[in-house]
Amino acid sequence: MALLLKRFLGCRFLFDLRGLMAEEYLDARRWTEDDVKFRLTKRIERVFFREADALVGLTHRIKADLTA
Repeated sequence: MALLLKRFLGCRFLFDLRGLMAEEYLDARRWTEDDVKFRLTKRIERVFFREADALVGLTHRIKADLTA
Protein backbone atom coordinates (compact mmCIF):
# COMPACT_ATOMS: atom_id res chain seq x y z
CA MET A 1 0.00 0.00 0.00
CA ALA A 2 2.80 2.40 0.85
CA LEU A 3 4.38 1.93 -2.55
CA LEU A 4 1.08 2.71 -4.27
CA LEU A 5 0.66 5.87 -2.19
CA LYS A 6 4.17 6.94 -3.10
CA ARG A 7 3.57 6.43 -6.79
CA PHE A 8 0.14 8.05 -6.98
CA LEU A 9 0.27 10.73 -4.29
CA GLY A 10 3.99 11.40 -4.01
CA CYS A 11 4.17 10.35 -0.35
CA ARG A 12 7.52 9.30 1.05
CA PHE A 13 8.01 5.57 1.61
CA LEU A 14 9.84 4.20 4.64
CA PHE A 15 10.55 0.47 4.39
CA ASP A 16 10.81 -1.03 7.88
CA LEU A 17 12.88 -4.13 7.27
CA ARG A 18 12.65 -6.58 10.17
CA GLY A 19 14.27 -9.34 8.19
CA LEU A 20 14.52 -10.81 4.73
CA MET A 21 11.24 -12.69 4.53
CA ALA A 22 12.17 -14.99 1.66
CA GLU A 23 15.35 -16.11 3.40
CA GLU A 24 13.51 -16.64 6.68
CA TYR A 25 11.02 -18.99 4.99
CA LEU A 26 13.90 -20.71 3.20
CA ASP A 27 15.78 -21.20 6.49
CA ALA A 28 12.62 -22.60 8.08
CA ARG A 29 12.36 -25.03 5.15
CA ARG A 30 8.87 -23.83 4.29
CA TRP A 31 10.02 -22.74 0.83
CA THR A 32 12.75 -23.79 -1.59
CA GLU A 33 14.75 -21.50 -3.86
CA ASP A 34 12.80 -22.90 -6.81
CA ASP A 35 9.46 -22.08 -5.21
CA VAL A 36 7.42 -19.41 -7.01
CA LYS A 37 6.61 -17.79 -3.65
CA PHE A 38 10.33 -17.45 -2.87
CA ARG A 39 11.17 -15.89 -6.24
CA LEU A 40 8.18 -13.52 -6.15
CA THR A 41 8.97 -12.39 -2.60
CA LYS A 42 12.61 -11.71 -3.56
CA ARG A 43 11.47 -9.68 -6.55
CA ILE A 44 9.06 -7.61 -4.45
CA GLU A 45 11.75 -7.02 -1.79
CA ARG A 46 14.11 -5.70 -4.49
CA VAL A 47 11.43 -3.26 -5.65
CA PHE A 48 10.92 -2.05 -2.08
CA PHE A 49 14.69 -1.56 -1.59
CA ARG A 50 14.91 0.42 -4.82
CA GLU A 51 11.79 2.55 -4.32
CA ALA A 52 12.02 3.28 -0.59
CA ASP A 53 13.04 6.77 0.44
CA ALA A 54 14.57 5.27 3.59
CA LEU A 55 15.16 1.83 5.11
CA VAL A 56 15.01 0.80 8.76
CA GLY A 57 16.77 -2.38 9.82
CA LEU A 58 17.22 -4.12 13.13
CA THR A 59 20.93 -4.90 12.79
CA HIS A 60 24.07 -3.52 11.18
CA ARG A 61 24.49 -6.82 9.37
CA ILE A 62 21.43 -6.22 7.20
CA LYS A 63 23.00 -2.93 6.09
CA ALA A 64 26.15 -4.76 5.06
CA ASP A 65 24.10 -7.36 3.16
CA LEU A 66 22.13 -4.69 1.28
CA THR A 67 25.10 -2.52 0.35
CA ALA A 68 27.38 -5.37 -0.74
